[in-house]
Amino acid sequence: MVRQGKGKKDRVIIPIQKDVSNLLGLYMDRMKPKDKLFTITTRQVRYILKKYEPEGLDVHPHTLRHSFAVHCLKNGLNLRSLQKILGHTNLNTTQIYLDVIGDDIKKDFETVVFNE
Repeated sequence: MVRQGKGKKDRVIIPIQKDVSNLLGLYMDRMKPKDKLFTITTRQVRYILKKYEPEGLDVHPHTLRHSFAVHCLKNGLNLRSLQKILGHTNLNTTQIYLDVIGDDIKKDFETVVFNE
């Protein structure tokens, strides 16, 4: 569950890969019951990104969110499902990511050579 996300909204739907889920499970098994609610703040994410990002690359937490959304759409995730995952109240907010996909399609189409 995400507590107090953007707009101070809580979200329950946070899909993660099975490998990550297994690692979190192992980590949480070693925690005391009172410590099993943990949070990662934007500040902590920024610290991790700065520490491990390749030189010359400028990555922000929102860059990861944006990349995640575009990757999901390019690989066939339903827009409504993505809306729920991202916690958008309005589907129009999520549709912004479709414009990026549209730009990719336009660029790809421009590379097609038609024989006369």
